[in-house]
Amino acid sequence: MLSGLHGVMLLLLVGGVMWAVSYLSRPRRGGRGRGLSKDLPKGPREAPDSECLEDESLLTHLVTEHLTDHEQGHAH
Repeated sequence: MLSGLHGVMLLLLVGGVMWAVSYLSRPRRGGRGRGLSKDLPKGPREAPDSECLEDESLLTHLVTEHLTDHEQGHAH
């Protein structure tokens, strides 16, 4: 009986966490989507994500370039 109660509590906990995460992430996506839906009728949610990925790859590229330049400067 105790293990069954623990299982139910675990399910409630996991469900509550999942609901909280979805509830907290909803307003941001909704606000962003509503703001961009006028300018971009096709896939308003796709544009910010792809832009973020481009920025991240550019940032990592710049950081790695800076580090390699820095190491080469010290080597010479």
